Amino acid sequence: MVLCFLQVQAQFLRGGPTDAVERLGRIVYAEAHNLFWQAEQWARTVEAIPVSVREFAYLERARSLMGQGYWELALRELRTVLAHEPLSPLRLWFWKWAGIAAFMLRDYEEAQHCWDSTLALMVTTLPDSTLRQAVGQEVEYWYLLALLHRARYLQADSVAARYFQVYPASRHADEVLLFRALLAEMRHEYRQAVQLLAELRKRYPCHTATPSAISREAYLRLWLQDFASALRLTEELQLLLERFSSGGRPSWCEPLSVEELSWEEFFFVRAEAYLQRGQWEAARQEYEHLLERYPHGRLAERARLQQAWIALRTGNVEEALQRLRELRDSPNQTVKALASLYGALALKTRGDTAAARQELLELSLRPEFPYTAKVLLELGQIDYERKQYTNARLTLEQALRDATDVGTMVQILLLLGSTYQQLQQWDEALRTFRMVEQLLRQAAATVLPQRGRYEEYALLGAATTLCMLNRPAEALQILEKLTGERLAEALQPDEILFWLGEAQYRVGNFTQATQTYERLLLRYPNSPRREEALYGTAWCAFRTQQMERAVFWFERLLTEFPHTPYAAEALLRKADALYLLRQYRQAAQDYWELAKRFPSTPEGEYAAYQYGYVLYRLGEYDKAEQAFRYFVQTYPRSSLVEEGFYFLGWLAFQQQRYEESIVRFRNLLQLHPTSSLAARTWFVIGNAYYNMERWEDALTAYQMVIERFPNSLFAAEAVKSVQYCLMALGRAEEAERWLDTVKRRYPATRLEEEARLKRAELMFLRQRYDTALQEYMEFAQRYPYSERTVEALYWAFRSALALGHVEEAARISAELHRRYPKQWYTIQSTLELAREQARLNPLIADSLYRQVEHHGDSAQAAEALYQRGILAMLRGDTAVALERWRSLLQQGADTEFAAQARYQIAMYWRARQRYDSVRAILLPLVYRGGDMGAEALYYIGEAWMREGRCDSAVIAFQTLYQNHTNAEPWNPLSLLQAGECYERMNNPKAAIEVYRLVIALRPQDEYGRTAQSRLRRLSGRQP
Repeated sequence: MVLCFLQVQAQFLRGGPTDAVERLGRIVYAEAHNLFWQAEQWARTVEAIPVSVREFAYLERARSLMGQGYWELALRELRTVLAHEPLSPLRLWFWKWAGIAAFMLRDYEEAQHCWDSTLALMVTTLPDSTLRQAVGQEVEYWYLLALLHRARYLQADSVAARYFQVYPASRHADEVLLFRALLAEMRHEYRQAVQLLAELRKRYPCHTATPSAISREAYLRLWLQDFASALRLTEELQLLLERFSSGGRPSWCEPLSVEELSWEEFFFVRAEAYLQRGQWEAARQEYEHLLERYPHGRLAERARLQQAWIALRTGNVEEALQRLRELRDSPNQTVKALASLYGALALKTRGDTAAARQELLELSLRPEFPYTAKVLLELGQIDYERKQYTNARLTLEQALRDATDVGTMVQILLLLGSTYQQLQQWDEALRTFRMVEQLLRQAAATVLPQRGRYEEYALLGAATTLCMLNRPAEALQILEKLTGERLAEALQPDEILFWLGEAQYRVGNFTQATQTYERLLLRYPNSPRREEALYGTAWCAFRTQQMERAVFWFERLLTEFPHTPYAAEALLRKADALYLLRQYRQAAQDYWELAKRFPSTPEGEYAAYQYGYVLYRLGEYDKAEQAFRYFVQTYPRSSLVEEGFYFLGWLAFQQQRYEESIVRFRNLLQLHPTSSLAARTWFVIGNAYYNMERWEDALTAYQMVIERFPNSLFAAEAVKSVQYCLMALGRAEEAERWLDTVKRRYPATRLEEEARLKRAELMFLRQRYDTALQEYMEFAQRYPYSERTVEALYWAFRSALALGHVEEAARISAELHRRYPKQWYTIQSTLELAREQARLNPLIADSLYRQVEHHGDSAQAAEALYQRGILAMLRGDTAVALERWRSLLQQGADTEFAAQARYQIAMYWRARQRYDSVRAILLPLVYRGGDMGAEALYYIGEAWMREGRCDSAVIAFQTLYQNHTNAEPWNPLSLLQAGECYERMNNPKAAIEVYRLVIALRPQDEYGRTAQSRLRRLSGRQP
């Protein structure tokens, strides 16, 4: 009875939508054919009721007519007797049989009317409760079938629920429960349908509807992605079918017809379960079993199609193509259409994209083809993969118009969003991904079994688009949600982490971005985003001034990806970082490599200039001169060409080739008369003449600076230089007049300000602190609104502190707080005053450090918090010290003082033999590099050693030796400790090798002597 429903549902699950009403109608119609023969069983009960011969004749005549299939005549006879015998004791049976006749004539409304009368008469006509219940459960069951035929599904569900509650032991109870499950499925309430089917299976384990219920439940479990339960149900169905097939049916079980013992359904359901779980071979075998036993069965064509799909998914493309060609003539239109679509996909998988595209185009032009949207989706995918994004966009937009089911629409929109991204149509891309999110929110999970995957793609697409729209804060919210809720089950976890790092970087949160990039690199070392993650990590280090880390990560990027598109920028930033670390030799090499490899790029141009400048910083003037000459000849239109010409002159000046330098400087002024370097150039020309004792020429050059560039930084120096020239010429009176002239011509100008401030600075540098203090204070009083006043007050504070006048220094610091409360100089004065007070009055120092902690920049606050921890430790308050150092680490500041705090905490745990904590705390310092990284590695190795884990200790010590060759004293100490570890590990040969290495490296110092002593001891033990 129910197996026909399963056939249709199999098509629904695997071959497209089928009307659920039609499926239910087939079941009801099949059941209705049994009504007449069921009624025959109740005819015997009439004999127990006293009736007249005429009434009984009417009944027998109606039964005879129905038995011959004359339903209309029978119904007319029954209506006649009901009209003429309104008080007949058989009128209940007349109404019942009239309802049956009307039902068979498909007049379901009339049938319901008849059965309503039947049910109303039962109370008075049938005093026997047993008989009343027996008649009632049959009539109400037929009444339910009539409602289903009339498509009154809500009313039918209510009647079915009542029927099951009143007649749970009825022989129709299992079928009624099955009807309720089917009705729930029609309403898309799949989980309720599963619950009802499970209840049927448990309460009626051996009824007519049980095999059908198990099959149906297995299908729904597949639909709900519960593959394990679906397989378990197929095993239960197998046991049930085998029990009936072998004749081992218990006496209390209902007999099943041959049609209901459908092994074909069993094989198909089980194969589908394996298929959905990706167990291709098991699924193939089940389909094979089905085809062996039922080669022409209802599900045979579907099974052959699924075999072709399995062959395609497992790489057997030729086999798949052969099977699909055979299915293109299938009488099943759904199978035929899918075979054509799968055939095109198989051609694409084989690499024959042109043929696949041609077949897909032909399918898209068939007006009757049921999967046009999917065909257009595949065509769009081909265009997308061929980077023909405009064609892909047009095709996918057409596919979207043709799509009717949510799943296909979501797939089209996701690919369309990616296409818009490739076309840099960011607003359209964002709108498309938002549409996917809206569809997913509205669609039931059962309609989209892979909803989580689609949502991941949509959210990630929206986030990446927001980043490209320069809206990283919005993207960050989406990506943090994805990371927190879905990363463990994500299909693209590395992609999510990469864009999370990108969003964090773009909002300026470089510390979190670094952590995210490193998380990606550690968890997914083979990710296609590794190259960009290395690049992002390096940039984060560069932006946060962690130059050693920047060098490490840029070098790693260039090593792992020598042909990376980021090579020019990576080389440049690596060289810049080395330059900032004052590793000029290595920086020069990288600048020159970049200039030669990428000469036509902005990076190459800048690197060529920097190469010359770094050589100048190294004091290699001849090479620097060659580099700058190469630069001005190669890049005559560069924005730095004036700087190049200037350095050519300056290098000659530095080598006391003054005549040559003057020629070069005048060449610069001739080629670039409006250069921003003109003031400096004239000033240096004056200095060249001055050094050659050509006082008059020097005077002319200096006066040119003052007259043409009175507001330049060199004007004030030129004033002093004019005085020196005049004094050298013995024209002291003229020098005095010159000073008066400057005061008169440039009163209260930057020229005078700079001159006064530089004089005070000179006094400070000469350690004439009393004079410096006086002149700085005079400057502050003379120029109270100058932007340099805060600087003057700060240096006045420094002068007072240098003189030991702590109270005067505190007064000036207070003046800074009053006038410039948020300036760096003000906070710095408080910090330096706190350092001084730490020796004199720790309580005052702690108060001052607290002010800096709350108002200083990150570096100042880090130092203040660290020093407060030191003060707490000095007064014996270890808990407070640890709390402050931990607070410093939690702030995420990667400063020298944060590293020192980490070191102090580690030493605290080291003293308490908490070596696991020592290692955990010191590990970030290893990545920091430098001497502190070497020291951290040493103590990590020592921690392993103290725990008896010499193998791990040796690894740490060897890493230290290899990566920190110049770290003193940690490098030689690590070798000695490694040797001792080898001794403890009973590996004297390795220990001897290490000690000999120490002796070779340090033959004269204490480390070498210690190694010699241990070597003699080990030699004495050798046999």
